[in-house]
Amino acid sequence: MSTKEEWKAKTDRLERARIKAEEFVAAGGDLKSKEAVPLGMEMINAFNEVSTLFGHPILKPIDEEKISPGAFLQQRITEMSRKVAKSNNAAGYAAMWPEAVKEVLAKFPNLSPAEKAALRGNVDGQIHSMGARTKQDFTAALQAVARILGS
Repeated sequence: MSTKEEWKAKTDRLERARIKAEEFVAAGGDLKSKEAVPLGMEMINAFNEVSTLFGHPILKPIDEEKISPGAFLQQRITEMSRKVAKSNNAAGYAAMWPEAVKEVLAKFPNLSPAEKAALRGNVDGQIHSMGARTKQDFTAALQAVARILGS
């Protein structure tokens, strides 16, 4: 990809993130709520990509050995949602959360009940946020996550 194409792709991503956050606020959303977390993460990651073009990333690389279950979940969700968006497959959004949770449990097999509850709260917030934004029903995803986490 040329620098011009890369610049356009990365600034377009940042603009899409800005618009999603603006729409969330216009709809009465609270940027400090758990529903806003995915929006904030996307904004930060998009800005990091642009700043990296200038040779100054704002985020430090994540040390795979020290990553938390929540950070690993967010990393997987971000990657999966990009793939789903590119394929324009709405059903893929419902499937990505249970799959991401399975990956977290595979990487962190000894999570305590409290850590599993925190993970579920994180996922539930993201699923509800996406359902509100897209006007889609993700009940099946919520149920699948509950079954996987045993709650």
